[in-house]
Order: sequence, then structure tokens, then C-alpha cells
Amino acid sequence: MIPFLALVRKDLRLFFNDRRAVVVGLLVPIVLASFFGYIFGGQGGKTETSRMQVLAIDQDGSAISRGIIAQLNADKNLDVKPSTPDEARDLVTARRRRMRSRVANEPPRTARCVWNHGCEYSR
Repeated sequence: MIPFLALVRKDLRLFFNDRRAVVVGLLVPIVLASFFGYIFGGQGGKTETSRMQVLAIDQDGSAISRGIIAQLNADKNLDVKPSTPDEARDLVTARRRRMRSRVANEPPRTARCVWNHGCEYSR
């Protein structure tokens, strides 16, 4: 174990003596994470978080299911809307179609090979 600790100590000493290695190894990841956090994160000046849409289907109609839906409505992060199974299925199917059309409009060639279970270049 002592030779291993000596090796670790030697490598850390070499690492911290090289300024470029320290900058690339420690500072660059912090700067990149901050940059991407600034671009993709944040509220855009809003003080309220966006609410996630949830469709609630109460097929049971019991007091317990009504209580669960009431608790979901009380959550400030959820936008709960009552729905029927058919309406919910149609909405989910429509969203999946929209997502597929966005993704499949112009996939790169490497992705087309995976999606089509074989490489087909149509260009």
C-alpha cells in the first residue's frame, strides 16, 4: 500500500506543478458547466417555475381517487386537467407523432443506420 501512496503523491505533485494541466483539469470543466448552466438553465426572468401538465383520469370515482386528484391539484408544480381515457390516449399519441416527425425529418446518416435497422443512404 505504501508504494501505491507514493505513486499517487508523485503524480499529484507532477499534476499541480504543471499550470496548464491544472487549468485544463479543474478550471475548464467549471467554466464549461457554468456556461451551459447559464445558457440552458434559469427561468428567463420569471420568478415562478413552469408547471408540468398532467392528465388525471378518475375511472374509480371513489373517495380515495378523488383525494389523490385533489392532492395533485394542490401541488404548485403540476397543472392537473381532468380527462377521459380516450382523450388522454389521443393527446399522448398526437404528441408522440409530433416528436417522431421532429426527430425523423432529417436524421443524420449515422442515426439513420440505427433507426432503419440497416444502413440505407437515400441521397
